[in-house]
Amino acid sequence: MKNTFGHIYSLFLKLLIVLFLFEISRLLFLFYNFKYFNSFSFLEISSTFFYGLLFDISAIVYVNSLFIFAFLIPIYIRENNVFQKILKYIFVISNGIALFYNTIDFEYFRFTAKRSSADIFDVTTEIKGFLISYISDFWHLVFIWILLLGFLIFLYKKLSFKFKTSYSLASILKQIVALFFITGLLIVSARGGFSLRPIRAFDAARFTKHQLIPLVLNTPFKIITTLSNERLTESDYLKKDELNKIYSPIHRPNPDNDFKKKNVVIIILESFGKEYIGYFNQGEGYTPFLDSLCKNSLVFESSFANSQKSVEALPAILSGVPSWMSKPYLNSIYHSNNISSLGKILKDEGYYSAFFHGGENGTMGFDNYIALSGFGDYYGMEQYPDKNDFDGSWGIFDEPYFQYVIDVINNNPKPFCISVFTLSSHHPYKIPEEHKGKFKEGKHPIHKSVSYTDYALERFMKRASQQSWFKNTLFVITADHTSVSLKNSYKNFIGKFSVPIIYYTADSNLVGFNKNISTQQIDIMPSILGYLNYNKAFFCFGKNVFEDSVKFGAIQYNEGIWQNVETPYIEYFDEEKTTSFYKLTTEGKTEINLVNEKSDKMMQMEKRLKAVIQSYRYFLIHNEMVVKEYPLKK
Repeated sequence: MKNTFGHIYSLFLKLLIVLFLFEISRLLFLFYNFKYFNSFSFLEISSTFFYGLLFDISAIVYVNSLFIFAFLIPIYIRENNVFQKILKYIFVISNGIALFYNTIDFEYFRFTAKRSSADIFDVTTEIKGFLISYISDFWHLVFIWILLLGFLIFLYKKLSFKFKTSYSLASILKQIVALFFITGLLIVSARGGFSLRPIRAFDAARFTKHQLIPLVLNTPFKIITTLSNERLTESDYLKKDELNKIYSPIHRPNPDNDFKKKNVVIIILESFGKEYIGYFNQGEGYTPFLDSLCKNSLVFESSFANSQKSVEALPAILSGVPSWMSKPYLNSIYHSNNISSLGKILKDEGYYSAFFHGGENGTMGFDNYIALSGFGDYYGMEQYPDKNDFDGSWGIFDEPYFQYVIDVINNNPKPFCISVFTLSSHHPYKIPEEHKGKFKEGKHPIHKSVSYTDYALERFMKRASQQSWFKNTLFVITADHTSVSLKNSYKNFIGKFSVPIIYYTADSNLVGFNKNISTQQIDIMPSILGYLNYNKAFFCFGKNVFEDSVKFGAIQYNEGIWQNVETPYIEYFDEEKTTSFYKLTTEGKTEINLVNEKSDKMMQMEKRLKAVIQSYRYFLIHNEMVVKEYPLKK
């Protein structure tokens, strides 16, 4: 029997299949990461499945746009068996890919604490050399994806039926009207409603608590909405005069300072969250050497990464430029902005500057950043003399590479500024054969590799202590980001950004455990320059922790929500208002939300955060990230 709208009924049945599987994916995402969300009530968690429908429907419309169009256009070929088979392949492939990326985040979320965005494609180009290792470790995800894909195909076949559409003039006119009506409906669905702008990831904050945003979202939606080269929009929270009184990324030290030309070594430890370091966990950890070094260093109780990815860490640490947007700074449209760096600043003062990373040259665009920022020489795996030390995955094992760094230092002029980025404590967590069985196993493969890197660091510092330049050197040790969390105390937004920031000198004039200042990666560059009594103006979004007037805390951006930590307070801001405000307990936990009290402290923190956000966006948009006089607009 011929029916004017049989094809529309068939189409919506098929889209409902995908919606159902997206909800199943959300349930599996919750199952894999239940310990991250288990502090919330059943009602709070179940509500994410309802609100998540808005984002699921949006993603499904985007993913199936070609399929939908082919189903709706009133052409006779639509009912042809070959055409229907082609449509089936389009449906299965497009939605299979969407379900694949949803499935990846079941595990990947444990590393990043957020849904993956379009920059996951940059990550996949980096792991192509050991993709088989990833698949072998996370084979269960492949199995789950195949099951979801099989279920998709089964339901498609089960809910398919033959339909005959009338092609009389009246029927075609009705179909055209239906086409325009449904197209409008689908556009509204893809945009998430009738608002002036399409729905975005941070709009999830309107429906749920910030910690539950990843559960409301789905990965295909996040990827699709971050595919374009996102342009920041200027904020106008504060007038120019008020803004300049509160915050400026232009640092103007005293020109009469007596500049101390000490050597600088910045060590960035791959995936070294505080969770693995015994010094921060009553001795329970995997870093005996780092624990002992902390006792003779200046260490901060509240120290944070500004991001959750290596590609975001480098410009934050070495240039004081964080990635406070949906894409890493180096992958954004602003990556070609004029930018300086600690190495460039010190190189202009007669220093030798260099960056070391034992991975393949070009990894994550590190070499491009080093060149663009003028940091200095770049040493990658190609420059390393003995390829027998290759770990078979990422690059050169940490222990021999650290020794190579000292050789290069000794063969170059002094003073120097160098940065070393380790890699052995990255998946697949390999250590050299001769060290098998030597290190503490722990409960996860990363623990053993963390112990190996700690050993490599010990050997580096021991040999460095024998060099003539050692006593005139400032060492700064931090991490690019955290990794897998097994301790409940670190399974929260604060814990997922908690990394060490350690300042060490041989003369022990930097010693102590600072509980008052919340510091972050972007504070490292200005703090080093402050310690050296650098006396010229420079650009950096961070602060000098050695100044008495330090007011700002540590800021992170995640899923459209700003986290602002000023010990012992923590604020969450959604671009418009503070949504949550807590006073941390001695265990680092948040308890009662004090946002409705609108205390003076909360209002001060919100105003300071607004000033930082407004300045950050202005300087990136206008490419004014090197020192000069800046005419800030009202």
